[in-house]
Amino acid sequence: MKRFLMTAAAVLAFAVAAGGTAGCASGGNYAEMRVCGKPTAAVVPSRQAVERGLAGYMNFAAGLLAEAEGRNPLVSPFAAMNVLGMALAGADGRTADELAAALGMGKDEVPLFALSAAATAGAGGTEVDAAHSLWLRTSFAPHVKEGFKETVSRYYGPEVYAVQFDESAPNLINKWVFDKTGGMIKRVFERFEPEDEMVLVSALAVRGEWLEPAEKMNTDIFTDADGATREAEYFYGKSALYVCENALAVKRYLRGGLYLMAVTGKDGKVPRLSGDELFALVRTPDPQSATYEIPEFSAEYACSLLPALRALGITDAFSPFAADFSALSDREDGLFIGEADQKSTITVDRKGVKAASVVRTGFKSGSSTATDETTPHIKFDRPFSYFIMSECDVPLFAGRFDGPSRE
Repeated sequence: MKRFLMTAAAVLAFAVAAGGTAGCASGGNYAEMRVCGKPTAAVVPSRQAVERGLAGYMNFAAGLLAEAEGRNPLVSPFAAMNVLGMALAGADGRTADELAAALGMGKDEVPLFALSAAATAGAGGTEVDAAHSLWLRTSFAPHVKEGFKETVSRYYGPEVYAVQFDESAPNLINKWVFDKTGGMIKRVFERFEPEDEMVLVSALAVRGEWLEPAEKMNTDIFTDADGATREAEYFYGKSALYVCENALAVKRYLRGGLYLMAVTGKDGKVPRLSGDELFALVRTPDPQSATYEIPEFSAEYACSLLPALRALGITDAFSPFAADFSALSDREDGLFIGEADQKSTITVDRKGVKAASVVRTGFKSGSSTATDETTPHIKFDRPFSYFIMSECDVPLFAGRFDGPSRE
Protein backbone atom coordinates (compact mmCIF):
# COMPACT_ATOMS: atom_id res chain seq x y z
CA MET A 1 0.00 0.00 0.00
CA LYS A 2 1.02 3.60 -0.48
CA ARG A 3 1.91 5.28 2.77
CA PHE A 4 0.26 8.50 3.83
CA LEU A 5 2.35 10.81 6.07
CA MET A 6 0.97 13.43 8.44
CA THR A 7 2.75 16.19 10.34
CA ALA A 8 1.58 19.20 12.36
CA ALA A 9 3.35 22.36 13.49
CA ALA A 10 2.53 25.98 12.91
CA VAL A 11 1.42 24.60 9.59
CA LEU A 12 -0.71 21.60 8.83
CA ALA A 13 0.67 19.30 6.20
CA PHE A 14 -0.88 16.24 4.59
CA ALA A 15 1.23 13.88 2.53
CA VAL A 16 0.15 11.11 0.21
CA ALA A 17 2.45 8.77 -1.64
CA ALA A 18 1.10 9.53 -5.07
CA GLY A 19 1.55 12.28 -7.63
CA GLY A 20 -1.51 13.49 -9.51
CA THR A 21 -3.51 16.68 -9.51
CA ALA A 22 -6.73 18.03 -10.81
CA GLY A 23 -5.56 20.43 -13.44
CA CYS A 24 -2.88 22.01 -11.25
CA ALA A 25 -0.10 19.58 -11.97
CA SER A 26 3.38 20.62 -12.86
CA GLY A 27 6.81 19.15 -12.93
CA GLY A 28 9.92 21.17 -12.47
CA ASN A 29 10.83 23.46 -9.63
CA TYR A 30 8.75 25.35 -7.11
CA ALA A 31 8.67 28.63 -9.07
CA GLU A 32 7.25 26.91 -12.13
CA MET A 33 4.38 25.19 -10.33
CA ARG A 34 0.84 26.28 -10.90
CA VAL A 35 -1.19 27.04 -7.81
CA CYS A 36 -4.88 26.45 -7.18
CA GLY A 37 -5.37 28.16 -3.86
CA LYS A 38 -8.91 28.82 -2.58
CA PRO A 39 -11.98 26.68 -1.91
CA THR A 40 -14.46 26.66 -4.78
CA ALA A 41 -17.56 25.53 -2.90
CA ALA A 42 -20.90 26.42 -4.44
CA VAL A 43 -22.38 26.10 -0.95
CA VAL A 44 -22.13 29.10 1.34
CA PRO A 45 -20.14 28.73 4.57
CA SER A 46 -22.18 29.64 7.63
CA ARG A 47 -22.06 30.01 11.38
CA GLN A 48 -24.96 27.56 11.52
CA ALA A 49 -22.75 24.86 9.98
CA VAL A 50 -20.08 25.59 12.58
CA GLU A 51 -22.62 25.41 15.39
CA ARG A 52 -23.97 22.04 14.18
CA GLY A 53 -20.55 20.44 14.23
CA LEU A 54 -18.97 22.29 17.15
CA ALA A 55 -19.79 19.85 19.98
CA GLY A 56 -18.31 16.91 18.07
CA TYR A 57 -15.25 18.92 17.07
CA MET A 58 -14.74 19.92 20.73
CA ASN A 59 -14.45 16.21 21.57
CA PHE A 60 -11.77 15.85 18.90
CA ALA A 61 -9.87 18.94 20.11
CA ALA A 62 -10.00 17.94 23.78
CA GLY A 63 -8.99 14.36 22.96
CA LEU A 64 -6.04 15.48 20.86
CA LEU A 65 -4.69 17.63 23.72
CA ALA A 66 -5.41 14.98 26.38
CA GLU A 67 -3.36 12.39 24.48
CA ALA A 68 -0.42 14.73 23.79
CA GLU A 69 2.69 13.73 25.71
CA GLY A 70 5.82 15.54 26.83
CA ARG A 71 6.51 19.01 28.18
CA ASN A 72 4.46 22.00 26.98
CA PRO A 73 2.36 20.12 24.41
CA LEU A 74 0.75 22.27 21.71
CA VAL A 75 -1.51 20.94 18.99
CA SER A 76 -3.72 22.46 16.33
CA PRO A 77 -6.96 20.48 16.15
CA PHE A 78 -7.96 22.85 13.34
CA ALA A 79 -4.97 21.85 11.20
CA ALA A 80 -5.37 18.19 12.06
CA MET A 81 -9.09 18.34 11.22
CA ASN A 82 -8.34 19.77 7.78
CA VAL A 83 -5.75 17.08 7.03
CA LEU A 84 -8.05 14.30 8.19
CA GLY A 85 -10.95 15.90 6.34
CA MET A 86 -9.01 15.78 3.08
CA ALA A 87 -8.07 12.16 3.80
CA LEU A 88 -11.73 11.46 4.51
CA ALA A 89 -12.62 12.71 1.02
CA GLY A 90 -10.67 9.76 -0.37
CA ALA A 91 -11.79 7.16 2.16
CA ASP A 92 -14.58 4.61 2.03
CA GLY A 93 -16.14 1.93 4.20
CA ARG A 94 -14.99 1.51 7.79
CA THR A 95 -11.95 3.71 7.20
CA ALA A 96 -14.26 6.63 6.39
CA ASP A 97 -16.51 5.83 9.34
CA GLU A 98 -13.58 5.89 11.78
CA LEU A 99 -12.21 9.18 10.45
CA ALA A 100 -15.62 10.89 10.63
CA ALA A 101 -16.34 9.51 14.11
CA ALA A 102 -13.00 10.80 15.42
CA LEU A 103 -13.88 14.26 14.10
CA GLY A 104 -17.28 14.01 15.81
CA MET A 105 -19.40 14.47 12.69
CA GLY A 106 -20.97 12.59 9.83
CA LYS A 107 -18.84 12.15 6.71
CA ASP A 108 -20.93 14.66 4.75
CA GLU A 109 -20.82 17.23 7.59
CA VAL A 110 -17.03 17.42 7.88
CA PRO A 111 -16.21 19.37 4.67
CA LEU A 112 -18.86 22.05 5.23
CA PHE A 113 -17.77 22.45 8.86
CA ALA A 114 -14.14 22.80 7.75
CA LEU A 115 -15.06 25.36 5.09
CA SER A 116 -17.28 27.35 7.46
CA ALA A 117 -14.82 27.24 10.38
CA ALA A 118 -12.09 28.58 8.10
CA ALA A 119 -14.35 31.31 6.71
CA THR A 120 -15.33 32.53 10.20
CA ALA A 121 -11.88 32.19 11.84
CA GLY A 122 -10.29 35.28 10.33
CA ALA A 123 -11.37 38.71 11.42
CA GLY A 124 -10.13 42.28 11.18
CA GLY A 125 -7.17 43.14 13.37
CA THR A 126 -5.79 39.61 13.73
CA GLU A 127 -3.99 37.70 10.98
CA VAL A 128 -5.31 34.15 10.57
CA ASP A 129 -3.59 32.39 7.69
CA ALA A 130 -4.74 28.87 6.85
CA ALA A 131 -3.35 27.14 3.77
CA HIS A 132 -3.25 23.60 2.42
CA SER A 133 -1.13 21.91 -0.21
CA LEU A 134 -1.21 18.54 -1.95
CA TRP A 135 2.06 17.10 -3.24
CA LEU A 136 1.86 14.20 -5.69
CA ARG A 137 4.49 11.94 -7.16
CA THR A 138 4.29 12.59 -10.91
CA SER A 139 3.74 8.91 -11.72
CA PHE A 140 0.83 8.73 -9.27
CA ALA A 141 -0.98 11.86 -10.48
CA PRO A 142 -2.96 10.17 -13.29
CA HIS A 143 -4.41 7.68 -10.80
CA VAL A 144 -6.09 10.23 -8.52
CA LYS A 145 -9.87 10.00 -8.91
CA GLU A 146 -11.93 12.95 -10.11
CA GLY A 147 -14.37 12.73 -7.20
CA PHE A 148 -11.56 13.14 -4.68
CA LYS A 149 -10.10 16.08 -6.62
CA GLU A 150 -13.47 17.80 -6.83
CA THR A 151 -14.32 17.42 -3.12
CA VAL A 152 -10.91 18.54 -1.90
CA SER A 153 -10.86 21.48 -4.31
CA ARG A 154 -14.41 22.53 -3.46
CA TYR A 155 -14.07 22.60 0.32
CA TYR A 156 -10.36 22.89 1.11
CA GLY A 157 -8.77 24.53 -1.95
CA PRO A 158 -5.25 23.12 -1.57
CA GLU A 159 -2.38 24.25 -3.76
CA VAL A 160 -1.57 21.15 -5.82
CA TYR A 161 1.88 20.20 -7.06
CA ALA A 162 3.07 17.17 -9.04
CA VAL A 163 6.81 16.70 -8.58
CA GLN A 164 9.54 14.12 -8.76
CA PHE A 165 10.00 12.74 -5.25
CA ASP A 166 13.77 13.13 -5.37
CA GLU A 167 16.31 14.57 -2.94
CA SER A 168 15.31 18.17 -3.72
CA ALA A 169 11.54 17.71 -3.26
CA PRO A 170 11.50 18.04 0.58
CA ASN A 171 13.05 21.50 0.20
CA LEU A 172 10.03 22.56 -1.86
CA ILE A 173 7.64 21.49 0.91
CA ASN A 174 9.77 23.12 3.59
CA LYS A 175 9.89 26.39 1.63
CA TRP A 176 6.10 26.28 1.29
CA VAL A 177 5.76 25.73 5.06
CA PHE A 178 8.20 28.56 5.82
CA ASP A 179 6.31 30.96 3.54
CA LYS A 180 2.84 30.06 4.83
CA THR A 181 3.83 30.38 8.51
CA GLY A 182 5.78 33.59 8.04
CA GLY A 183 8.95 31.81 9.04
CA MET A 184 7.59 30.56 12.38
CA ILE A 185 8.08 26.97 11.23
CA LYS A 186 11.09 26.32 9.11
CA ARG A 187 11.31 22.61 8.40
CA VAL A 188 8.90 19.66 8.66
CA PHE A 189 10.07 17.20 6.02
CA GLU A 190 13.41 15.46 5.49
CA ARG A 191 13.09 12.86 2.74
CA PHE A 192 10.76 10.73 0.67
CA GLU A 193 10.71 6.94 0.84
CA PRO A 194 10.27 4.84 -2.33
CA GLU A 195 6.71 3.92 -1.32
CA ASP A 196 5.58 7.52 -0.73
CA GLU A 197 3.00 8.68 -3.28
CA MET A 198 1.26 11.75 -1.88
CA VAL A 199 1.76 14.38 0.84
CA LEU A 200 -0.99 16.60 2.21
CA VAL A 201 0.10 19.67 4.17
CA SER A 202 -2.02 22.13 6.13
CA ALA A 203 -0.57 25.25 7.73
CA LEU A 204 -2.15 27.56 10.28
CA ALA A 205 -0.61 30.80 11.52
CA VAL A 206 -2.14 33.39 13.87
CA ARG A 207 -0.69 36.81 14.73
CA GLY A 208 -2.70 39.28 16.77
CA GLU A 209 -2.55 42.03 19.36
CA TRP A 210 -4.71 42.16 22.46
CA LEU A 211 -7.93 44.10 22.10
CA GLU A 212 -7.03 45.97 25.28
CA PRO A 213 -3.43 46.54 26.44
CA ALA A 214 -2.24 44.77 29.57
CA GLU A 215 -3.36 46.87 32.55
CA LYS A 216 -0.19 46.17 34.52
CA MET A 217 2.74 43.78 34.74
CA ASN A 218 4.46 42.22 37.69
CA THR A 219 7.25 39.73 38.32
CA ASP A 220 6.43 36.71 40.47
CA ILE A 221 7.12 33.01 40.86
CA PHE A 222 5.82 30.28 38.54
CA THR A 223 5.93 26.70 39.85
CA ASP A 224 6.70 24.18 37.10
CA ALA A 225 5.09 20.78 36.69
CA ASP A 226 8.18 19.23 38.32
CA GLY A 227 7.96 21.57 41.32
CA ALA A 228 10.81 23.87 40.29
CA THR A 229 10.19 27.58 40.79
CA ARG A 230 11.15 30.29 38.34
CA GLU A 231 10.50 33.99 37.94
CA ALA A 232 7.88 34.94 35.35
CA GLU A 233 6.39 38.15 34.02
CA TYR A 234 2.60 38.24 34.56
CA PHE A 235 0.07 40.50 32.89
CA TYR A 236 -3.13 41.43 34.70
CA GLY A 237 -6.64 41.59 33.26
CA LYS A 238 -10.37 41.36 33.85
CA SER A 239 -12.68 38.73 32.40
CA ALA A 240 -15.88 36.85 32.85
CA LEU A 241 -15.30 33.62 34.82
CA TYR A 242 -16.17 30.48 32.88
CA VAL A 243 -16.81 27.29 34.85
CA CYS A 244 -17.59 23.63 34.41
CA GLU A 245 -17.66 20.82 36.94
CA ASN A 246 -13.89 20.56 37.40
CA ALA A 247 -12.35 23.66 35.84
CA LEU A 248 -12.25 27.46 35.76
CA ALA A 249 -11.32 29.61 32.77
CA VAL A 250 -10.83 33.22 31.73
CA LYS A 251 -10.73 34.73 28.26
CA ARG A 252 -8.48 37.45 26.87
CA TYR A 253 -9.57 38.81 23.50
CA LEU A 254 -7.46 39.67 20.51
CA ARG A 255 -8.46 42.27 17.96
CA GLY A 256 -11.04 40.84 15.59
CA GLY A 257 -12.80 38.38 17.91
CA LEU A 258 -10.26 35.61 18.50
CA TYR A 259 -9.38 34.95 22.11
CA LEU A 260 -7.02 33.11 24.42
CA MET A 261 -8.79 30.96 27.03
CA ALA A 262 -6.64 29.94 30.01
CA VAL A 263 -7.94 26.99 32.04
CA THR A 264 -7.05 25.62 35.47
CA GLY A 265 -8.64 22.95 37.62
CA LYS A 266 -10.68 23.87 40.65
CA ASP A 267 -8.06 21.96 42.63
CA GLY A 268 -5.26 24.06 41.12
CA LYS A 269 -4.04 21.25 38.88
CA VAL A 270 -4.18 20.97 35.10
CA PRO A 271 -7.59 19.48 34.22
CA ARG A 272 -7.95 16.70 31.67
CA LEU A 273 -10.95 18.20 29.88
CA SER A 274 -13.50 16.23 27.93
CA GLY A 275 -15.16 17.75 24.90
CA ASP A 276 -18.36 18.26 26.89
CA GLU A 277 -16.45 20.12 29.62
CA LEU A 278 -14.66 22.29 27.08
CA PHE A 279 -18.00 23.13 25.46
CA ALA A 280 -19.51 23.92 28.89
CA LEU A 281 -16.63 26.27 29.68
CA VAL A 282 -17.00 28.16 26.43
CA ARG A 283 -20.76 28.46 26.79
CA THR A 284 -21.02 29.20 30.54
CA PRO A 285 -24.39 30.97 31.07
CA ASP A 286 -24.33 34.31 32.90
CA PRO A 287 -20.68 34.17 34.00
CA GLN A 288 -19.59 36.35 36.92
CA SER A 289 -16.68 38.77 36.76
CA ALA A 290 -13.11 37.86 37.67
CA THR A 291 -9.57 39.15 37.50
CA TYR A 292 -6.53 37.16 36.49
CA GLU A 293 -2.77 37.09 36.05
CA ILE A 294 -1.33 35.11 33.14
CA PRO A 295 2.42 34.66 32.62
CA GLU A 296 4.16 35.53 29.41
CA PHE A 297 5.29 32.27 27.84
CA SER A 298 6.49 30.61 24.69
CA ALA A 299 6.69 26.98 23.62
CA GLU A 300 7.72 24.78 20.73
CA TYR A 301 6.43 21.25 20.31
CA ALA A 302 6.78 18.37 17.88
CA CYS A 303 5.34 14.87 18.04
CA SER A 304 3.79 11.99 16.18
CA LEU A 305 -0.01 12.20 16.14
CA LEU A 306 -0.47 8.48 15.54
CA PRO A 307 -0.89 7.49 19.23
CA ALA A 308 -3.44 10.25 19.84
CA LEU A 309 -5.39 9.47 16.67
CA ARG A 310 -5.44 5.77 17.49
CA ALA A 311 -6.74 6.63 20.97
CA LEU A 312 -9.51 8.61 19.26
CA GLY A 313 -10.57 5.49 17.37
CA ILE A 314 -8.74 5.74 14.03
CA THR A 315 -7.07 2.39 13.28
CA ASP A 316 -7.91 1.13 9.80
CA ALA A 317 -6.49 4.20 8.05
CA PHE A 318 -3.02 3.37 9.43
CA SER A 319 -3.09 -0.31 8.44
CA PRO A 320 -1.71 -1.49 5.07
CA PHE A 321 -4.16 -4.38 5.28
CA ALA A 322 -7.34 -2.60 6.44
CA ALA A 323 -7.15 0.96 5.02
CA ASP A 324 -9.74 1.76 2.35
CA PHE A 325 -8.85 4.86 0.31
CA SER A 326 -10.49 3.52 -2.82
CA ALA A 327 -12.26 6.85 -3.37
CA LEU A 328 -8.88 8.55 -3.76
CA SER A 329 -7.03 6.42 -6.30
CA ASP A 330 -7.75 3.84 -8.99
CA ARG A 331 -4.49 2.03 -8.27
CA GLU A 332 -4.90 -1.66 -7.46
CA ASP A 333 -2.33 -1.44 -4.69
CA GLY A 334 -4.07 0.53 -1.97
CA LEU A 335 -3.03 3.47 0.17
CA PHE A 336 -2.61 3.78 3.90
CA ILE A 337 -1.48 6.55 6.25
CA GLY A 338 2.05 5.66 7.27
CA GLU A 339 2.98 8.64 9.44
CA ALA A 340 1.23 11.52 11.18
CA ASP A 341 3.48 14.19 12.66
CA GLN A 342 2.98 17.64 14.09
CA LYS A 343 5.12 20.69 14.76
CA SER A 344 3.87 23.79 16.61
CA THR A 345 5.06 27.05 18.14
CA ILE A 346 3.46 29.80 20.23
CA THR A 347 4.41 33.04 21.98
CA VAL A 348 2.05 34.82 24.39
CA ASP A 349 3.20 38.13 25.84
CA ARG A 350 1.93 41.54 26.96
CA LYS A 351 1.40 42.57 23.33
CA GLY A 352 -0.52 39.60 21.94
CA VAL A 353 -0.18 36.12 20.45
CA LYS A 354 1.85 34.53 17.67
CA ALA A 355 1.21 30.85 16.94
CA ALA A 356 1.65 28.37 14.12
CA SER A 357 1.16 24.67 13.56
CA VAL A 358 1.80 22.17 10.76
CA VAL A 359 0.36 18.69 10.26
CA ARG A 360 1.79 16.48 7.54
CA THR A 361 0.26 13.18 6.52
CA GLY A 362 1.74 10.81 3.99
CA PHE A 363 0.15 8.04 1.99
CA LYS A 364 2.25 5.02 1.17
CA SER A 365 1.70 2.11 -1.17
CA GLY A 366 1.49 -1.54 -0.21
CA SER A 367 0.38 -4.89 -1.44
CA SER A 368 -3.28 -4.65 -0.36
CA THR A 369 -5.98 -2.21 -0.19
CA ALA A 370 -5.58 42.17 43.81
CA THR A 371 -8.80 42.90 43.98
CA ASP A 372 -12.25 43.24 45.47
CA GLU A 373 -12.71 40.30 47.85
CA THR A 374 -16.05 39.52 46.19
CA THR A 375 -14.41 39.24 42.76
CA PRO A 376 -12.64 35.91 42.06
CA HIS A 377 -8.97 36.29 41.17
CA ILE A 378 -7.16 33.53 39.30
CA LYS A 379 -3.39 33.51 39.12
CA PHE A 380 -1.99 31.08 36.60
CA ASP A 381 1.22 30.47 38.54
CA ARG A 382 1.21 26.70 38.06
CA PRO A 383 0.81 24.56 34.91
CA PHE A 384 -2.41 25.33 33.02
CA SER A 385 -4.19 24.53 29.78
CA TYR A 386 -4.95 27.11 27.14
CA PHE A 387 -6.80 27.41 23.85
CA ILE A 388 -6.73 29.89 20.98
CA MET A 389 -10.35 30.13 19.87
CA SER A 390 -12.08 31.68 16.88
CA GLU A 391 -14.95 34.13 17.24
CA CYS A 392 -17.30 31.14 16.77
CA ASP A 393 -15.59 29.24 19.64
CA VAL A 394 -13.71 26.86 17.33
CA PRO A 395 -10.43 25.75 18.99
CA LEU A 396 -7.61 26.60 16.57
CA PHE A 397 -4.80 25.70 18.98
CA ALA A 398 -4.83 23.69 22.21
CA GLY A 399 -1.92 23.51 24.61
CA ARG A 400 -0.63 23.04 28.11
CA PHE A 401 2.05 25.23 29.69
CA ASP A 402 4.13 23.25 32.18
CA GLY A 403 6.81 25.90 32.63
CA PRO A 404 9.62 27.61 30.72
CA SER A 405 11.71 25.37 28.51
CA ARG A 406 14.70 23.89 30.25
CA GLU A 407 18.02 25.07 28.87
